[in-house]
Amino acid sequence: MGIDEVYDTIYRLVEENCPEQSNPVDFVTDIVRPLSIRKLSKLIDGCAMCSISNGCKGHTSLKANGGESVLMIGENMLEEQIQTEGLVMPFSEAKRETEIMERIMAAYSVNTEAVAWMNVVNCFPFQDIKGEMYKRPPTQKELECCKPYIDFAIRSLRPQLIILLGNVALNAFRKANVKDIHGEWINVYGVRAMAVYSPSFIAELERNCDSLAEEYKLDFQDDLLKAFRWVRAEYPDWDIVTKDI
Repeated sequence: MGIDEVYDTIYRLVEENCPEQSNPVDFVTDIVRPLSIRKLSKLIDGCAMCSISNGCKGHTSLKANGGESVLMIGENMLEEQIQTEGLVMPFSEAKRETEIMERIMAAYSVNTEAVAWMNVVNCFPFQDIKGEMYKRPPTQKELECCKPYIDFAIRSLRPQLIILLGNVALNAFRKANVKDIHGEWINVYGVRAMAVYSPSFIAELERNCDSLAEEYKLDFQDDLLKAFRWVRAEYPDWDIVTKDI
């Protein structure tokens, strides 16, 4: 079957089966979204676009099933994940970061099934010093190589809210510092978004016994509270935030 015949067949099927009050674009998008998620994971799994892609046994990928309304965008693969083969989810293997996020979700009555996760950079940015891998910020080239993947995820999920966790995530869409604009509403491809501190940043401050750790954590909690209160007010009948907070 040629491509023109494929298009004609799809058009006919949509025309015949799309509910009368539904937008055909939404109808098709909902049908193919799971396929889009699987394709994205396959693309990331086979990625060799930059030098750091060969330094890890796997990549981080999109954690989603297609029905999520909130997209959490992290920074990059963590040091704890570099020995994990295949595709891993953002923050998996990182106990403290996971604990921070789980406590927030529980405290704010967030349905975790309504939240998708992905990183801006899907590998571990490192510098090789005498055979040892030391973490560093991702380069502009590394960000550019991974950017099409996060754009792919946003187009596929069409979220109602995007949370940008840390400076690397923020700078993929807007050149600014989280310290200056955390908790403020911004726009990402027409989607309401907010930049907050990264749980990895907070966890590192705690590990270093930094006196500012608690202050940054309170800002992080307050910003997410603001974001999820907006979700609750805007979509009270959706199963995202399950009760008033």
